[in-house]
This record gives sequence, C-alpha cells and structure tokens, in this order.
Amino acid sequence: MLESEHEVMDQQNRMKLKEDMSPLLLQVFRSVVWVYSVITFLPWYLLSGASGNQARAKRLKSRSVSGNPAGPYRAVNSQQKLVSLLHEGVDTLDKVFEYAVVHFPERDCLGTRELLSEEDEIQPNGKVFKK
Repeated sequence: MLESEHEVMDQQNRMKLKEDMSPLLLQVFRSVVWVYSVITFLPWYLLSGASGNQARAKRLKSRSVSGNPAGPYRAVNSQQKLVSLLHEGVDTLDKVFEYAVVHFPERDCLGTRELLSEEDEIQPNGKVFKK
C-alpha cells in the first residue's frame, strides 16, 4: 500500500513540475544546450587527440604465448622473452642510480629542502626527539 501511495505522489510531483515549466522555455533551453555541445565538441575532439586514444585502446596489446585462449599471455612487444633490463648493463640498484646521474644531470634526483629551524622535544617517557 505504501509503495503505491509513494508512486502516485511521485507521479503527481512530476506532472506538477511539467506544468510549472513552460514547454517553450524548456525547448529553448534544450536548443541552447545542444548548440553549445555541438560548438564545443569539435574543437575538443581535434585538440584532445581523442581519435588517437581510441586507436591505441583498440590495438592488440597481448597475445597468447601457447596459442591457447586460456593463456598465458604476453605483451606483443616482448613475445620471445620477458624484458628484464630497461637499459643494457643496468642490472643493480646502484647502476640504476649511476645511470640516472649520468643521463639526467640537470634533473633533481633526490628531494632536499632547506632546514628552517630545529628544536628538541622531550617525550613523557624521557626520550628526546629533534623536530
């Protein structure tokens, strides 16, 4: 009983809303929104590169290694073996750091900042923390 009363009230409210809004005004509003959408869509589509994104999304990204649809799958660009090194001869963390320093000397690698102030904070258990 409650659901049917609720539905009747909801339907009456929708009908009242339709009566309150002038159909001509509603059509003018819809037309303005449609024109705005058409005018802004073309520049957005051309400038955002959406067509290229769609092409990249639809391309083949992986293939089954065994030919079986159940898998296993591997990326198309490394079908023969898995990639284990991004750069030749860089196989340890130290070599990665050295590679970054040599190839990107103008970029900041480790974050540092200026120390503005330092104070000792004594904890209730007697430990002293520098803050």
